[in-house]
Amino acid sequence: MATSFKKRFNDREGSTEVLQKETDAWLYEIFSTTEHIRFLTKFLQADIFEARQPNMFEMFESFKEKLDAYRKAIFILNREAHNHKNDLDGMKDCDDISCESFYREQHSELKENFTKFIAGFKDLQSQIFNYTGDLLITKE
Repeated sequence: MATSFKKRFNDREGSTEVLQKETDAWLYEIFSTTEHIRFLTKFLQADIFEARQPNMFEMFESFKEKLDAYRKAIFILNREAHNHKNDLDGMKDCDDISCESFYREQHSELKENFTKFIAGFKDLQSQIFNYTGDLLITKE
């Protein structure tokens, strides 16, 4: 009987560690994405584009507004991920399945939000690079 309890406790420790490592990976990706947002904002403000498209400046403004929305959203996501990482320590103290399920559900919801956020940002990043690629000033 003691072996069964010890095995369950060790499984929970390992499980918590896996969730914390995944959360750490999210936090790293959030940091990296924050830097990409900063770069893209400055990139769109740089004087390196030829005005070859009739609505180029309007598109740039639209991109900047979307980047600003992502910048605000990533701040919230970062806070949620940090809070979640701290909350996962409570999972070690769980005595029953419902307690552990609560933390797993919380992790799944955050994972879904994170995945959608990153996918949306990568799509926006691709749109920006695809649109601006032909507009860069080239020396001949």
